[in-house]
Order: sequence, then structure tokens, then C-alpha cells
Amino acid sequence: MKEINENGEVVVKKTGKGMKIFLVLLVVLLAGGGFAYYKYTQTEGFKLKAAEAATKSLVSKVGKLMVVPEGTPSIFTVEDPSLLTAQQAFFNGTEKGDTLLVYAEVGKAIIYSEKRNIIVNVGPVTFDQDTAKNGAKNQ
Repeated sequence: MKEINENGEVVVKKTGKGMKIFLVLLVVLLAGGGFAYYKYTQTEGFKLKAAEAATKSLVSKVGKLMVVPEGTPSIFTVEDPSLLTAQQAFFNGTEKGDTLLVYAEVGKAIIYSEKRNIIVNVGPVTFDQDTAKNGAKNQ
């Protein structure tokens, strides 16, 4: 917008529309980027990579305490130690939150307590579907 001041000079006044448009575009771009990132993190591929990284980290921790078998274990979290202990003596000494690593290929099971940083027990795989459903949760 142009105006003439008392000295007869032409003065251009900025209305601020350009800055408002810039800010609106910036907000829209940031919101769109945030939404795209949210959708990306919800995809199965992202979840699978996160699960693989968690498994690798867990195996690494157990590997510092004992020699672990080759391969990728199935991982379960102990939810009800008293129920598991009542069904199998293998679970004696477990606490809620301990982790069961099952290496089905080599027939070995390992119970690891991350909280206590100990191997609770190691033994051959004897898998009972009902026990897993009632006292341990698959991760």
C-alpha cells in the first residue's frame, strides 16, 4: 500500500500479508510432516525393525552372561510366575517381567531376568501351548 507523507514522499506500507501467508504455509508443512512421520512409525515395517532391534539387544545382554545358540529366539515375557512354576519346575525362581528365550531349532530355553541381570534357568525345550497362554505373553 502506498501513501504520501507530509513531505510529499511516497511511503510504502507493508500490510504483513506476506508474513501471514508464510507462517500459515510453515504450520501446514510442519503439521503434514508430523502426520507423515506418525503414519510411518505405525507401519508394520517400522514395528518389525523395532522388534528386531529389541531382540538383538536382549540376545546381546544374555550373551554377556552365557554362550547363546545361533539363530533368532522366540521371546516370551513371564506374566504369572506362580502359575508357570505350578505347571513346570523349570520356572522356579522367575519373577514377573522375566524373559523366556526359546531356541526351537536347537531345543534350548533360557530364562533371563533383566531386572536382576541373571540367567534364572536353562533347559531343553518342552513347550506346552496352554502354559504359554496362561502364564507367559509372547512378544
